[in-house]
Amino acid sequence: ALNDYLSGRPVNLGGFTSAVTTVMGGGVPNVPPIQGDGTQVMPAMGGAAHIAQGVNHGSLNYRDTESAPKKSHTALIVVLIVALVAVAAVAFGLTQCSGSGNAVPNVVNMAQEQAEEAIRSAGFEVGNVSTAKSDSVQEGHVISQDPGAGSHREEGTRVNLVISGGEDTFALPDVVDEKEETARRTLEQMGLTVTSRTEYSSDVEEGHVISTNPAAGQQVSKAVTVELVVSRGAETVDVPDVSGMTESQARSALQGAGFQVSSSTEQSSSVQEGHVIRYNPTGKADKGSTVTIVVSSGTPEKQIPSVTGSSLESAQQQLASAGFSYTIGGYEHSDSIPAGCIIRYNPSGSANPNTTTVSLVVSNGPKPDNPPSSSESGSGSESNQPDTSESNDNSGTEAGQASSDAGLFSFH
Repeated sequence: ALNDYLSGRPVNLGGFTSAVTTVMGGGVPNVPPIQGDGTQVMPAMGGAAHIAQGVNHGSLNYRDTESAPKKSHTALIVVLIVALVAVAAVAFGLTQCSGSGNAVPNVVNMAQEQAEEAIRSAGFEVGNVSTAKSDSVQEGHVISQDPGAGSHREEGTRVNLVISGGEDTFALPDVVDEKEETARRTLEQMGLTVTSRTEYSSDVEEGHVISTNPAAGQQVSKAVTVELVVSRGAETVDVPDVSGMTESQARSALQGAGFQVSSSTEQSSSVQEGHVIRYNPTGKADKGSTVTIVVSSGTPEKQIPSVTGSSLESAQQQLASAGFSYTIGGYEHSDSIPAGCIIRYNPSGSANPNTTTVSLVVSNGPKPDNPPSSSESGSGSESNQPDTSESNDNSGTEAGQASSDAGLFSFH
């Protein structure tokens, strides 16, 4: 057509102008966009379509061109250039859509080493490698890639990778002593899974948290399940009767029943040393609570009454009132202590009445005068002769009385 025009022959542009109109007016085919940083397809050119629609679809002869001004030549050339550009754009878009270049492999979830090998095997280079925390991708594996999998890129294109640095961890908060509902809400808001179980506790109020597993302060991730141990309150159990037991026996019995044990000592005249006098509480008590036992330290010492100079009967009464036993330790003459009274006793001071016997020495009165000499006895003087019959009678009476007293008062 161009040669005909230049030679002065009639030019028929009907078919060509129709084709141009079709290309320019039909727009660019709907091509999906290229992923990543790929070039995007050009949008339809409204101005070119407008120009194409203005072209005459009829035939152009030599006479018409002669009468047309010179500017129509320029317009025709512009139309041809625009048509060529449009065709080139469509061809470029179709080339991109047809998958020119190598397809980028999918390396998401691969281990880093495997991913890099796959990228190089496909003709690409490994680009920037960064790390990020991930709760869903295993540590050391690929979280994402750029360009994306399936896109086509020239050989040698760099593929950037984001590698998982493992789960994001944080310190488990302390929810001990909080209500179960409050503790559960706190942990669940952090993305944690929460379970619970109950047990008796004498220290933590019923319905409140005794402990957690893992313990507060430990590093955890959202994948961790936290167990709450919740108090059921104190469990009440029977307190064993440990009265009269030795301290070690009592402790063993109480600890076996689940109690703590404390002890104190107290003197007792009725409970053997080292044995339990009493305990508290009795009946039922909270399991894990403390039971106090009072252990005998033995009978308390008492002051031995001072019975020197007292009659034997009075001494007996005083010692018995103080809890002491006594025995007659002997009889002696005394110029200062009347007969039948106590000259001395042993021991003195303080002593344990249960284990102490007081020994008493009783006075026989003054020592009798010396018997008369032989010269005097032979003098025959009646006045100087003692009444032997009376003396013998008294001597026998005193001896018998002493013997009787010794037998009568030597007891506990």
